[in-house]
Amino acid sequence: MSKNDPEVVHLVDRWCRADELHGSARLQKKRAAQEVSSSAVSRWESGSLASELKSVTQTAMQQTKEAVIGEAKIVAKDMVDLKDGVAEGMRLTVQDSHLLRERLQQQTRKVFHREESSSAGATSTSSTEKRPIGFGLVSR
Repeated sequence: MSKNDPEVVHLVDRWCRADELHGSARLQKKRAAQEVSSSAVSRWESGSLASELKSVTQTAMQQTKEAVIGEAKIVAKDMVDLKDGVAEGMRLTVQDSHLLRERLQQQTRKVFHREESSSAGATSTSSTEKRPIGFGLVSR
């Protein structure tokens, strides 16, 4: 291949056009950026950009405030639910304690009733003899 070969000339021309187009596109992008920049500066100087920023900031603050209030309401509702759950748990614990105490008393009475009936036939007990009542020993 030589410099004068039509295929080489065609590729070089194509490459040059592509480079020109690319350079043109870069130049257009640069000009557009400068226009946007100068537009922003003029909007800032005129006060319209500042008022837009103020409006956006106020909207963001209002949305944040509403979100925080919404979360606070959810937390308050959860606290009420928690309080109710704890109260219900306490009520059930007391109820279970009473049931267990009654069951223990019934079982203790059965044990003592059997013990009294078996010892009544053997000998009479003195009034100072110690017998188990409940969890401790008590003199009778």
